[in-house]
Amino acid sequence: MRRVRLLVFRWRMSLPRNGTMNEKLQNKLFKKFPKLFARRKLDITESCMFWGIDCGDGWYDLIYQMSEELIYQGHRCGFTFQLEQVKEKFGVLTCYLHREWNVDREKYRSACQVIQKYSGKSLTTCEETGGIGSLKKNSNGHLKTLSSMSAELMGFKPVENPVSTFTKEERLIS
Repeated sequence: MRRVRLLVFRWRMSLPRNGTMNEKLQNKLFKKFPKLFARRKLDITESCMFWGIDCGDGWYDLIYQMSEELIYQGHRCGFTFQLEQVKEKFGVLTCYLHREWNVDREKYRSACQVIQKYSGKSLTTCEETGGIGSLKKNSNGHLKTLSSMSAELMGFKPVENPVSTFTKEERLIS
């Protein structure tokens, strides 16, 4: 088992880091909110936090503020929330909580409302710079929330009707 972990670690370190938040910024979040990001220390087979925070540096402030609110909600509910995954998906900040099945649904509902609030804010925040942004699309159909300047540099064009970009199922999930 030890050898497998070593091989996975070496493989992980050899992967390109496109789209992953700067390690210094990630470590600031991990240090400030150790319980919320505790699952990052687990094996790849146990948690997606193994990969770190998979979005641009521009969303650092959003994730920081969201983390503060999740900690606050946890104190109110008497529970410690843990993030399972933090990433960009379809141009939106997407976060998943680790779910313990013996815990009341209402506790998770309050945390999910916080996550939805910051997912909504990510649609107007550039993932790269943290400035004002909007949903953009490249020639391959990849979606990102970017400022006009970032979009131009990266080859992204504005999305004319963002809601029609998603399928009905994707709109229901968000």
